[in-house]
Amino acid sequence: MPWPSRIVSGWARMLLVTFIGVWLLSALHLFSWFTLVLLYSGCLLLPWLQQHDWRVKKQLNLICHRVGFAVLDALDQGFLPKILQVVDRSWQAGKKQLAIAQQVIAIAFSQTILEVLLLTVILTFAVLLRFEHPLQELRLGNPDSYSILLATRQLIAGDWPGQIHSFPAFSTLASVLSLLGAIDAMQVIRFLGPLLGCLLVLSVGYGIGVISQHKTAAIGAMCSLGAYLFTSHRHIPEFAPIWLQQWLTTVTQSLNSSLIRQWAGDNLEIGVMFLVLGLGRGWEASKSKYRREALIDAVCCLTIVAIIKPTLLILAFIGGISFIGGGRLALTVVTISWIILALGFAFPENPLGWESTFLVTLPVGLSWLWGLVLIPSSWLLSLILGLWSEIICVILMLAIAINFLLPLSPKLSYLEYEMAARKTLELRVRFPIKRWVIVAPIEQLAESYGAGWYEDLGLFVEKYGSKVSKPDFHFRYSVPNLFIFVEKRPLVTGLSESQMLPYSVLSDPTYRNYRSSAGRASLQFTALQMCETYRHLHEQEVAIYYEDNDLRIYQVQLPEDL
Repeated sequence: MPWPSRIVSGWARMLLVTFIGVWLLSALHLFSWFTLVLLYSGCLLLPWLQQHDWRVKKQLNLICHRVGFAVLDALDQGFLPKILQVVDRSWQAGKKQLAIAQQVIAIAFSQTILEVLLLTVILTFAVLLRFEHPLQELRLGNPDSYSILLATRQLIAGDWPGQIHSFPAFSTLASVLSLLGAIDAMQVIRFLGPLLGCLLVLSVGYGIGVISQHKTAAIGAMCSLGAYLFTSHRHIPEFAPIWLQQWLTTVTQSLNSSLIRQWAGDNLEIGVMFLVLGLGRGWEASKSKYRREALIDAVCCLTIVAIIKPTLLILAFIGGISFIGGGRLALTVVTISWIILALGFAFPENPLGWESTFLVTLPVGLSWLWGLVLIPSSWLLSLILGLWSEIICVILMLAIAINFLLPLSPKLSYLEYEMAARKTLELRVRFPIKRWVIVAPIEQLAESYGAGWYEDLGLFVEKYGSKVSKPDFHFRYSVPNLFIFVEKRPLVTGLSESQMLPYSVLSDPTYRNYRSSAGRASLQFTALQMCETYRHLHEQEVAIYYEDNDLRIYQVQLPEDL
């Protein structure tokens, strides 16, 4: 089996085991670092037992005998010769593996040096685009990422996320990595999104490359998605019909906003990744000599898609039927279907009631379209350039993309100050678990969950605003430390405030207190006055934990008997 297919096989099966295993462990309230280690150890042990015909007792006896003989031999001859012998064997084995690796690399570079260089350029663009913002900012750049962070912390704390509409695949994967790596969940989510974005680029190239058997198509699809060549800032002509203006605006805004999802994706990106991998492995199952393994992998991939986003199975069904006419025909049919479903949702009335799944994932469909267009283009060039047509075609595509189609920097709408996120994570480390309360905007709920208690700043002001001016009033919490986050300069989130918003949104406390600029400024001003009043009356209890030009954090020492 080729090594890319082996990687796909291992990745699909491991993730399916992870999703099912975490779900079962969470349902039984057994989800922890220890049970995860047992789960993955069992997955490694089962193939080994199958290899030895499930003769557990016999294999254990053989292992015990070998260990016993080795110990007796070492006691008889001394430990130093044995240690030197083991080191020498390890050194020889390492040299042998290194020589094999050098041989493989030399063969690969001697045969496809230009392809390796092109792949390096594409992956460089993909990595730079996806990791630029996460490396610069600790705070999350997408509002949905805070929901993912909260669900991840709930899983780690043993609380299955409530009010979810689909399986929290991204949060499940993040919680596993957080527990096994002993890394804070926010740091995991910050870098897991970009990593999955890069893996999606590779998956798109693998899918179209396997099915079309055309390297130029694979490289072109990877380049278009890796560098994200789908943004547009052109003005829509006013003479066009209103419905067409609305339709073009919806499509353009969706493509532009999907640029942020390249490093802040969620469940949908995982579902799309395994959709294209499942289609690739499904095609290999019909053509490859490793049909059984490819079929199992395709089933695993599509099972993951069904768990995460069943709507995407429509494209898998279309692709499976189209395989009868050949790989390139199937790719064409799936790609066209993907684009039609996406553009159909963008109509103002949306008469068929299609959901936004296909519109949000439209960049993947467009990247496949880009790759398919390169197939006839390289064939036409071959009439003139011969064997060099594919390479010249890819180089021209890269030149055009780099000069004219690279995306502009997106307008990120951050929901908190950078120091607010940093100080919340600092509190998690510095203070004992469940021995402090944080009063702050809603974003700090996800960041503090599981380590400290949380109270919404708006509710806090509403509850205590009229009481703090009384000298005998004290905040009453059953923890020794209370931290109040107040913005001296209210944050402008950058979210558009439109009069067309429905009343349910305008009257929602989260929108009124934190998304609306006027509402946020009013709340922060009231909170600041309230905290200063309490600080003036109780100077011994209140200290400034942190302060800069934008943010002030009050620390209130509470009596233990309260």
